[in-house]
Amino acid sequence: DIPAQEFHSLMAASRVIVVPLRDDVGSSGQMVAIAAMQFGKTTIYPDFDVISQYFEDKISGLVYRTGDVNSLLAALSSVLPNPDQLRNIGTQARLRWEANFRPENFVSAICGHMNDFLG
Repeated sequence: DIPAQEFHSLMAASRVIVVPLRDDVGSSGQMVAIAAMQFGKTTIYPDFDVISQYFEDKISGLVYRTGDVNSLLAALSSVLPNPDQLRNIGTQARLRWEANFRPENFVSAICGHMNDFLG
């Protein structure tokens, strides 16, 4: 419970972002995931569809099995000592954000889908 600007400042200064969801509650974690992508951060996310749809495992993020501490630790330990891998995954995340979530691209995609749907 901190102001959004402070939260985003902390994210921007982080080496890696972990989305620590315990349960698949539907609308949870997406804004953190998108912000992490925008900052070009490696994101470690749970295997819930609601979050995993934003990433490609080992390319633009790292998945962990929900409720499995060893899976989370394995994901963290695979990238923390490797700055090149952190940078590469973060770069791919940023590219996905630019293609899919940059405001002008997102609006253009929505309009394209509406046009296809409505004819």
